[in-house]
Amino acid sequence: MRLTTDEIDEIWESLSIGEDEIDMHEYAEAIETAVLAKLASTQQEWVDTVMYQAQVFASCWSLVGCLFDKGEMLEDANKAKAELRAMLATKE
Repeated sequence: MRLTTDEIDEIWESLSIGEDEIDMHEYAEAIETAVLAKLASTQQEWVDTVMYQAQVFASCWSLVGCLFDKGEMLEDANKAKAELRAMLATKE
């Protein structure tokens, strides 16, 4: 997970006391905290997306063979399953 140049500059500016005064240990800790926060946010978004797709997959399968199935529900369920598998397979 990488921070953008603007994010790094913002951290540097928030820690700068004077023109050139900065505690490098504090700066390193601030960078680490920012990276971990960004990573957690990205992971949470991925988990939310996968959970949504798992719900779609389960809902599709629950309709296979029911009164509302006019023959296309199995195909829809298989598509939802394939999408969920693709999401899980591409997670880095």
